[in-house]
Amino acid sequence: MSHRQRFLNGRHPLSGGPSLRRKSKAVRKNRLFFVRPDLKALPPIMRARLFSLPCLYATLICSIAFAAKPTPAPKAAAAAATATAAPAISKPVIDQTAQTIIYCYHRLVDKVRYPGTEITPAAFEAQMKELKDRGITVISMQDLLAWKRGDKNIPPRCAVITFDDGWKSQYEVAWPLMKKFGYTFTMFIYTEGVAGGSLGGGQAITWEQLADMRDNGIDIEAHSATHQDLREGHTIMVAEPGGKRTKKKLSGAEYEQWVQNEVVGCKTLLEQRLGIKVNCFAVPFGNYNEHVKEIARNAGYEAMFTVYGQPITYTSPMDALGRYAIEANKPKVFEDAVKMIATSGGGPGAPAAAVVGAENLHTEPADGTTVRTALPLIKANLSPIGQIDPASVQLRISGLGLVPASFDPKTGIVSYQVTQKLRDKSCTVILSAKSGDKKVETHWTFGIDEATRPAVTAPTATPKK
Repeated sequence: MSHRQRFLNGRHPLSGGPSLRRKSKAVRKNRLFFVRPDLKALPPIMRARLFSLPCLYATLICSIAFAAKPTPAPKAAAAAATATAAPAISKPVIDQTAQTIIYCYHRLVDKVRYPGTEITPAAFEAQMKELKDRGITVISMQDLLAWKRGDKNIPPRCAVITFDDGWKSQYEVAWPLMKKFGYTFTMFIYTEGVAGGSLGGGQAITWEQLADMRDNGIDIEAHSATHQDLREGHTIMVAEPGGKRTKKKLSGAEYEQWVQNEVVGCKTLLEQRLGIKVNCFAVPFGNYNEHVKEIARNAGYEAMFTVYGQPITYTSPMDALGRYAIEANKPKVFEDAVKMIATSGGGPGAPAAAVVGAENLHTEPADGTTVRTALPLIKANLSPIGQIDPASVQLRISGLGLVPASFDPKTGIVSYQVTQKLRDKSCTVILSAKSGDKKVETHWTFGIDEATRPAVTAPTATPKK
């Protein structure tokens, strides 16, 4: 008998005798209680191999599956790949010293009958040529707004051309002249003045003409529904049933419904009829208040425009951007605006303007405050800036333009007593001066809320006959 067989039968010299053999037999019997009878007849080595086959098969399957599974890339490498595929977009460094003037035109006619809103084509063409000759770049309104948002740069000296109301001559006369110079422009439309509307006569632009301009890149924006004073309590013309128009003062819920249509309704109509996005609102006659501003902001307007001309700077408030209204009876308005921007900071060879916070100059009225008079005393202290060139001090007030302010070199105080009532409830002041080779500039805005204001009847839009 072999050594192995003797060991299994309990006869090994070290097996421990008969008692150990009995225990060994009991263990073997218990070890094989779950094995089928036909398998018990197999030798022990064969039974061991048979039971090991499923384990080997399972191990092989797992190895194949693991080998087929791709190895995940390191997190750092994945992040690097993502960064390469989608690089971060950074905004450009904005030139905050650039300045823009905005011109406002109405009708172009050969024979001027209403000099407050008309100009001849020859005079208009001469003005467009002067902009080119003086090196003032005409840009689009949307480029101006993008610069104000900090999204893109504009040339140091720019102009934006706008046309109000929606006259046929703007399509037939002004547009061909603008094409001649390669200029773009913005149309501010009051919707009831378009041909077919309650105020649209034979000289009104048509929706088809507006669509043609839209298709050729002309910017079309809102100018109210009926072109009237938007403030509550002012006399307006209201269309009665049957088409009759009567004068009326609206208040309360009736006024709110009317002003919503003037500010919001005209925007909706332009967007629906022309399939465009309207983000600018030109206020009729430049008359509005904080309530009208709030309605416009809630409607989604990005900018609001008046007819109180002033250079537009990077910090000019977006709800009070002034335009120079060009009229045949005021030929100096265009020239004065050109001279103002031609000598402003940002031009060739001109020093860059450093913007100084109004709070550092102890301005009066202070920025963001409200005064109770439309004839305020405006003051600022320039002494924190240093030595000031008295001849360089310039003070501009929205609605008034450049004013003859006084400057005391000893104290550094600039002051001006307003003598002509400010028409709006919001006033912006622009103060500039030179200290050595450096030009400094500051801006601030204050509100006006007189306890009693005289009732004013604003002019209304005349049907386009």
